[in-house]
Amino acid sequence: MAPVSDIVLLQDLSGSFGDNLLRLREIIGPLIDNLQNPILERIFGADPFFGVSSFVDKPVEPFGISGDYVYRQDLALTRDSNSVVATVNSPTFSIKSGFDEPEAQLEALLQLTFDPNYRSGSTRIALIVTDASFHLPPDGVTQQTGSTITRPNNGDNVVDADEDYPTIAQLRDRLVASNIIPVFIVQEDVVGLQNTYQGLVDDLGRGLVVGFERGSGTIADAIKVGVAGARGIITALGNNPATPDDIFNLGGIDEDGDGIDDDQYVFTGDGQDQVTGGDGNDYIDVGSGDDNVDGAFGNDIIDVGDGNNIGLGNEGNDYIFTLTGSSGVNVFSGGAGNDTLIGGSGADNLSGDAGNDALKGGRGNDRLEGGTGDDILQGDDGNDNLTGGTGNDILQGGAGNDNLNGGGGNDILTGSTGSDIFEFSTGRAFTIATFGVDQISDFSAAEIDKISLSKRSFTALDNTSNGGLIASNFDVVSSDSEAKLSSAEIVYNSSNGNLFYNQNNGVADFGTGGLFATIAGSPLLTASDFLVFAV
Repeated sequence: MAPVSDIVLLQDLSGSFGDNLLRLREIIGPLIDNLQNPILERIFGADPFFGVSSFVDKPVEPFGISGDYVYRQDLALTRDSNSVVATVNSPTFSIKSGFDEPEAQLEALLQLTFDPNYRSGSTRIALIVTDASFHLPPDGVTQQTGSTITRPNNGDNVVDADEDYPTIAQLRDRLVASNIIPVFIVQEDVVGLQNTYQGLVDDLGRGLVVGFERGSGTIADAIKVGVAGARGIITALGNNPATPDDIFNLGGIDEDGDGIDDDQYVFTGDGQDQVTGGDGNDYIDVGSGDDNVDGAFGNDIIDVGDGNNIGLGNEGNDYIFTLTGSSGVNVFSGGAGNDTLIGGSGADNLSGDAGNDALKGGRGNDRLEGGTGDDILQGDDGNDNLTGGTGNDILQGGAGNDNLNGGGGNDILTGSTGSDIFEFSTGRAFTIATFGVDQISDFSAAEIDKISLSKRSFTALDNTSNGGLIASNFDVVSSDSEAKLSSAEIVYNSSNGNLFYNQNNGVADFGTGGLFATIAGSPLLTASDFLVFAV
């Protein structure tokens, strides 16, 4: 049966959380986007649902005031993520009272277990976001003068005015019965609060604690661990703070005895980890630290955290990325197969190797190499260096001053904003077969774009040093037939944007040269738009 996940935000709206509500509204959208990432379907399933509920405290002093509440459903479970963001940003989703410091977290979580909207067979995650500790019995009886709270909580789905707060045992039983994993997302700057909730998790026998300030990526990582744990699919969990540097070798694990390595699910936590996958389709999630991950055989998913990471896909169609947007210097290599590599905010080095790969640099000054196959390279922000390799590649520089080299094949080169360089070089003398014909889609002299030619490939150029193209080596004509007759080495047909290498200049053919690029829009070009290197 395919996995199904129902995830509910259970939000503390008591007075002390007022300063943090704006932060919640900032991260809720990115958090849901992370959880809906299609690559995480192996964890969450293809159609995760989201809901929103909230709590304050009992609407009587000294716990709260009239209008407060211990549980409210603000949005029933839905696949519409936009409605979740809208609910959290709604004026009605606002701070109430809650006089005292502990609040009604346990009562709210107990009531959430009775939600009738949960889908059959779903893995259920409750995200309890709070900056305060929780009430336990007999707080309701002993802390109220002239108490109207006179009897123990009976653990049902009716919030009676005369009932005390539930016990941990009552909550534990309901969480187990409803298959709910609590993830407590708490303020890190409140002294002792994380320890308080870790103690609660220990008593409940399930759940996780994560810091609210860690951001959407880290919270998403915690939720992944919670769901994978609830589904019982975790092969190795390396989250022991006393031994943060984990070494896992997953090869040879074949519990079903079919002679094929099983699919492994590994979550390492922080530290400098080394993980080697097996022959199965592995999911390897390493936390912060300088990690080294080798997926080995199979179609693997490798998710790295902060740090300077090495991710090797090896055989299979692999997906190597950083969900949290790592700011370190990542080195990802896809190996054989059709791989997807996604960098973070640091200066990443991504290599697709064999296969039809998709590479995305993210923010930072990245180096992307497609290798063999028909690849898609996206530099995104930063001054990126993109090399397609062999095959018919698509290169998109993104924002920044990028260098794009399609390599062999018929490539499409788009620099986007910034002063970009469109490089033509294969490391060998020019031939039509090895170069192909590239399309430059957005050359702009106004943005100081340049076309850069390697003298190792364009051997007939007269340059004796690196720099601008010698003016006599460039000519503009109005037809392709005129280009063959030109005495210049680089000939541009301004009527259709065709750019030729005229190796046999002065003779009525191109010699070993020929058409090597077309420039969309047929912009005006001069010799000053060209650079020559590798002289």
